[in-house]
Amino acid sequence: MGLKPQIKKLDRTANAAGANGSVQISSNGEFSSDADLFFNSTKKVLYVSSIAAIAAGTVSRTGNFISSIALNSGRTISITRTGNFISSITDGEKTWTIARNGNNQLINWTVT
Repeated sequence: MGLKPQIKKLDRTANAAGANGSVQISSNGEFSSDADLFFNSTKKVLYVSSIAAIAAGTVSRTGNFISSIALNSGRTISITRTGNFISSITDGEKTWTIARNGNNQLINWTVT
């Protein structure tokens, strides 16, 4: 009589890394997390401490606000403000115009 192969249940579990809301990442093949990378599932918002730019360019400011971003690729994004609020954004191809009410709440926007 020959040997019969036996299949045994393999139960492999791993605990989540980090606190509730921490995004799971692989670090050298192991579960890990980073306190600077957090997802709020109620608000559907991802929080990060910084973002690395994938395109180089120059940021121009008017006062404390960004007024334009000139990318080395030749594209420029311009930001126009009315008071402290953005009223339009232009990228050379499209313009996003933002309408606000008397309380400066966003009520409408158009893209042309």
